[in-house]
Amino acid sequence: MSLRVFIILFILPLSSQCGEILGAITQISTSPNGAIQVLNRLTAHDKKTGEDFSRLEILSNKNGRVLTSWKTTYGGRSKEAIWSDDSKYVAINDLQGNCGDTLYVIRIADGKAKIIREPSEKKIESILKESHAKWGNFNKITVSASKWLDQHNLELHVYGRSLTCPKDTQRPSLFLYFDEVWTLSIEPLNYKRVKVKKEVFVSEK
Repeated sequence: MSLRVFIILFILPLSSQCGEILGAITQISTSPNGAIQVLNRLTAHDKKTGEDFSRLEILSNKNGRVLTSWKTTYGGRSKEAIWSDDSKYVAINDLQGNCGDTLYVIRIADGKAKIIREPSEKKIESILKESHAKWGNFNKITVSASKWLDQHNLELHVYGRSLTCPKDTQRPSLFLYFDEVWTLSIEPLNYKRVKVKKEVFVSEK
């Protein structure tokens, strides 16, 4: 066996479903001050499901050190980083295949990165139920950041659906599809519903 053939056989098992080599890096964003990068690093491939996995990394450009990271899917729908103007905070929409709550908020200070907000559908659901108990059971809530309103307030896009089952079993169940604008004040975290863009009831077939 030639050396060239040996190398090909060695590399092939390290390739992902999308054809990229494990360890491949995609740059998502750089902070306004140039000090921090957000990277997506391909780490694993599941042969049974065909799914690729990666780690989203917050990397210091000063020393190349990974300040924090978490496991995610490699492809997904989108990976988006939205920085505050002063580079102290970054909101990351880690949109995966099935969405859901996707939002991470990270504080950058003194050469360190701290995750101060992780995805939490239960928290969002509890707020929705306080004012919309009639909506029933929520089975999908997607949360993502839209933009920074100022250095400490973030505009959110919150949408999804709930299932309402009427007491009269002869009547069809209803899906409520909703789409709203919220704000999130950080440190401490405080959510506020600002605007209802859409509420549509659809009968279950």
